[in-house]
Amino acid sequence: HRAAQVRRRERWPDGPLAIHVGRLAGEKELDVVLRAWPEVERRTGATLVVVGAGPSEQRYRRMARGRILWRGFEPDRERLADLLGAADLYVAPCPIETFGLAALEALASGLPVLSAGEGGVAEKVAASGAGATYPPGDVAACAAAAIALLTADLPALGRLGRGFAERHHAWPVALDAIFAAYHRVLAR
Repeated sequence: HRAAQVRRRERWPDGPLAIHVGRLAGEKELDVVLRAWPEVERRTGATLVVVGAGPSEQRYRRMARGRILWRGFEPDRERLADLLGAADLYVAPCPIETFGLAALEALASGLPVLSAGEGGVAEKVAASGAGATYPPGDVAACAAAAIALLTADLPALGRLGRGFAERHHAWPVALDAIFAAYHRVLAR
């Protein structure tokens, strides 16, 4: 119900919806997804929503083809959570993320993740089983992975992702791990 309200408020179309949230910079490799998107849209009818701003935004906008909606930077965390909750798939194309907090937030929101196959996000996707990866820079493989995800059981994948985030990255779990590390260091 809430997702439908957010989609109406944002004037997003019905149908599958992928979302990317982040700084729009060259190293994030959003261009790979943008080049793959026309094929993804043709095969699935999906729309891509890009939330963020940055130095590569104008270049990305010029190269974008198909149903791609530009949302701009969203500073309000609750509103951002609403945007994530209204999507079906999170897109994290950067192969050099060391941790990938935005992708972890997406998993915690119940979104499967499409990621480049290297870096911290790829590790979380593999560990959670809640998404797919593609070789960095490979437009055709990105499109194929996106199509496979968008035609899969997204709610089931989303439940896997949320469960993974709760088991491994909830505050009590994370703080216990930090304190255990401190105890090990101090015991030396």
